[in-house]
Amino acid sequence: HSIFVMLFLPDILIILITNDRKKEIKKELPDVVDIFESTVVSGIDVGTSFNLAAEYVNGKELKKELSLLAAKYAVTKDKDQALLDFRNNINMYDTDLLVLALMQDNKTGRAQDMLESLAHAQANNMIAMVEKNAKAVEYRVLMVCSLMAVSTALMIFYPYLILDSGMSNIFK
Repeated sequence: HSIFVMLFLPDILIILITNDRKKEIKKELPDVVDIFESTVVSGIDVGTSFNLAAEYVNGKELKKELSLLAAKYAVTKDKDQALLDFRNNINMYDTDLLVLALMQDNKTGRAQDMLESLAHAQANNMIAMVEKNAKAVEYRVLMVCSLMAVSTALMIFYPYLILDSGMSNIFK
């Protein structure tokens, strides 16, 4: 058994660390989308928007990736390649959408519309998650109340269910 655990422990640890990293990034991504949307609307340079986003976020992982994105763009001035590297480093569906929206500015000029749609979609997703969590809490409360009712009923009727006393003595 210990050999089996030793073989899979590194993989399990990597999966857990990766999931924690993605959760941390996903938590701050809506704010980053809002920053990019605001900078596109106000006509701020792409490099400046990358730097603003990197300065704004608090999460270590997303700050590191945004700083790397800003640095790659500052050195190469190749926005598409810097964004593709950013997308590949994070490897999440949400960042894929963000990168595609930012890349549309050169191709269709519709980055603002796409970022706005992405921001609304993320807001709706957050609302749905909150409602789902609220519903789960309601079910837990219902389960606890049900268990309390059953345990109370058992405490009340316990003396009548014992074989040596209660109802069994009445029918002897």
